[in-house]
Amino acid sequence: MRMNIATRLWLPTLIITGLLVAVGATVATRTSSQISAAAEKLSASEAKLIDASAWRGLTQSNAVRVVAVLISNDPALDAAMKTDIAETTARISDIQKRVDAAATDPEERAALDRIAETRKAYIAARDAAKQAKTGGDAEAAKALLTGKVQPAIATYLAAQQ
Repeated sequence: MRMNIATRLWLPTLIITGLLVAVGATVATRTSSQISAAAEKLSASEAKLIDASAWRGLTQSNAVRVVAVLISNDPALDAAMKTDIAETTARISDIQKRVDAAATDPEERAALDRIAETRKAYIAARDAAKQAKTGGDAEAAKALLTGKVQPAIATYLAAQQ
């Protein structure tokens, strides 16, 4: 097959153009998939941060309520805070489950295990102090507050940080 001179001159240009279009399409496809993957990771990280922030805020709110109940002699305050403390504790448990389910990294897993342990210690100290107060021993409740509950709160919040 004989090609005229114009065809022979345009053929390399067309081949290079075709190759450039193929390379461009491949790069565009890969870039698009990488952008999608990065967006998914970012969205997952953002959800984790929002949950962690909410968890910490709710923990701080509950800690303030617990301290108020333990130092107060007002039965109305105790009754009002009891419901709020229980509801907030349930919300924290839901968030904790969600954060636990989303944890994939061993480092995250270890940090969440530490937080769970400090939370258990805080709840145990809180419940012991409440029990003492409910049993009529306000002095023991206040001693538990300063000796166990407040340090447990500080440790729990530090672990969350």
